[in-house]
Amino acid sequence: MTNDAQNALRRVIEKFTENTRFCIICNYLSKIIPALQSRCTRFRFGPLSSDQILPRLEYVVEQEGTRGTGHDNHGG
Repeated sequence: MTNDAQNALRRVIEKFTENTRFCIICNYLSKIIPALQSRCTRFRFGPLSSDQILPRLEYVVEQEGTRGTGHDNHGG
């Protein structure tokens, strides 16, 4: 997001802070303007392993009735 867009988002957050919660997800905190950072609680998450991702991905593929593109013995 550009700095102007982040400042616009800051104004929206300020306007609706009493009845709304916002979740902002980013890869680089340094690219978020200080005015937004100060209004946020930070949660840091580590990467998931393939063992954690694959069962959920298989479930989604099954629910969507589609096929994967193949990974070892899975899909495609």
